[in-house]
Parts: sequence; C-alpha cells; structure tokens
Amino acid sequence: MVAFTPLRPVTKDSRLFCVIRAYLTVVATTLLSSSFLLQAVSRLFYSVFHTYRRSLLTWNFHYFLIAVQWTVGFLTPITILINYDHVIHRTDRIMASPFGNGFHIEITHNDNDESEFDIKELYTREKTLQLRNIYIPNCIELFYRHSPLTIVRCQGTYMYDQLENRYLDCINNVAHVGHCHSYVNKQIYRQMGACATNTRYLHDNTVILAEKLSRTLPESLQQIFYTNSASEANDLAIRLARGFTGNYDILALDNAYHGHISTLVELSTYKFKKMKKPTKIPEHVHIVSIMIEFINS
Repeated sequence: MVAFTPLRPVTKDSRLFCVIRAYLTVVATTLLSSSFLLQAVSRLFYSVFHTYRRSLLTWNFHYFLIAVQWTVGFLTPITILINYDHVIHRTDRIMASPFGNGFHIEITHNDNDESEFDIKELYTREKTLQLRNIYIPNCIELFYRHSPLTIVRCQGTYMYDQLENRYLDCINNVAHVGHCHSYVNKQIYRQMGACATNTRYLHDNTVILAEKLSRTLPESLQQIFYTNSASEANDLAIRLARGFTGNYDILALDNAYHGHISTLVELSTYKFKKMKKPTKIPEHVHIVSIMIEFINS
C-alpha cells in the first residue's frame, strides 16, 4: 500500500488528475521495487559471470536491463488509465485505486463531499426499476414513481443521483445527524470490527450509553431498552404502557403512521387508506381526527 497527500484536494472535478497521479505513483513504486531486483541481478552477474560471459557485464547489457525495467514499470499499471473503474472515491480524505492482487494506492484529500464507497452504477435506471418491479413488493413506497430518483450516495443533508445532481433531503427520518457522518461511520466501523452481539453479555459501551441517556431524562426514568428501529420502540412502548396501566385501548391520530409491524399498522390509518381491500380498524383502537379537519368542517 502506498499513501500520500496530493498537491491539491481531490474532488469529482479532478477525477482525471487523481487517476493520473495514481498511475504515476504505481509506476514510481514499481520502478523503485524493480531497481532493487536489477541491482541484485547486476551483482549476481559480476560475482558469477566475471570470468566468462563477459557480455553480461557490459554497459550495453545493463542499459538493456534498465530499458526493460522502465518499459515494464510504465506498462504494468496502464489499466489504471484505461479503466476508470479501478478508482474508488472515499470520504475521510481518502481516494483508493485498487491494482493487481490487493495492491492499491490511497490518496488523502480534504473534500468531505466525496463518498467513501464505490458508487458505480451496475444497471441503468430503467433496468433497476424493472428489477424492482419484479422483486420488490409494490406496497413498499417508491417516491416519484413516474420518474423515480436514482440515489447513489448521500452526504450531510444532501443526496446525489447518478448524474451528481444534488438534492436537499427534507424527508429522510433515519439519518438523524446527517448522511454518512464521518464520526458516526468511524465509531460503527470500530465497534463492528471488535464486537457485534447483543445485550445478554456484559459490555462497557452498553452501560456507558445508557448512563448518558438517563442523564437527559427525569430521575424516575433510569432504565434503557435498546431497539433497532422506531417500529420496535413504539411496539415496546405499547407493551410497557399496557403492562403498567392494565389498559388495552389506544388513541391514535388520523392519517398517522407509527410503524410497519402488526401492532402498529393497526394504529396507522395512513396505511389503511392505501390498502386496496377495506380494512376494519380494531375495536381497541380509537381514531382521533386531527385539528385541521375540525377547522375545515
């Protein structure tokens, strides 16, 4: 692995510049490595063939070896220039160019708007949409179905399509600290690389986070349940409320969406209204109209 800092930040506008630098770096590394081999061959000739085959000791033969070395050095990594797919943009100020059997270059840069992962499209938008219609249920919503966006990467508050058009994300309810937050990514990577299991075992981070969360809550709320999604959290809240109060009925706002699991879908008239078959609201669910409907009436 070779790592270096470029003379200027590597951005999407300087992709060719980065590719050329990657190529020249591989060339320089190849020439440097092969120069040691060339020196070893030269010393072998002088120690073994110094009494016969003196043609191997001439300057002309050594010039020939140097010419072969430079030719191989410049031709070996030529695929970097021919095939741009070798180049992968990464965040955290890194640009990588894989080459050969795991050999690659890492170029550090300062553009936080670059993606850490390979964002190359495998299919056209039409092909992706066709496969989605085959394998992904239609009940899973697709925004702008008449002309859906192909989002290939996200950064901060923005999403980017395959043409690098930027969209301000005012809908996403998952990335609470912005998309691809470098600190969050780093901490997830570090933890996943060390240990990824459940809370049935002791781990310091389990109680460290729980303690931090409890400090933001009233003193009577000190115990923390960890969940993987808002749906799980809402389902757990219902279970806790029923266990504490002994009541079963639930008030739910009309047009609201609370989650995708069974106990929450039955509270979400937002989902009922989209179902093709009429769906009866369970008896224990009581729908409350939102204020705007009272105003309109």
